[in-house]
Amino acid sequence: MSRSPLRTLPRALPRTLLRTLTVLPALLATAVLPAGPVAAEPRGAAVTVTVVIEGAPAAFVPQAVSIHPGDSVRWLNNDNDTHTTTSDSGLWDAVLDPGQSFTRPFPAGATFAYHCEFHPSMTGTVVVQ
Repeated sequence: MSRSPLRTLPRALPRTLLRTLTVLPALLATAVLPAGPVAAEPRGAAVTVTVVIEGAPAAFVPQAVSIHPGDSVRWLNNDNDTHTTTSDSGLWDAVLDPGQSFTRPFPAGATFAYHCEFHPSMTGTVVVQ
């Protein structure tokens, strides 16, 4: 007479559970870890920071950004009105209709103040360090 599979289940369960608990960490480690060495991102790799024009009243969000030399700032107009991003010192001036964007690289360290020509209360700062 052969044993019913239901009778052997309770005895086999601890062994199966033990095997699973032994093998599972190894499987997870291989699933999470890369197959080979991973190159670190080079220090100073250029990035783009986005400043969104939005709100009521409209504003540059965030109002101040800090970036590294070689990075860029992208202004995106998410408002329903036309705005500008205009350097206080005359380095750039871009008119942005709703949905438009403008990107400018900043090669050297300095602090750059800017504003919207149409809405003087809209001001911002880019700090390159």
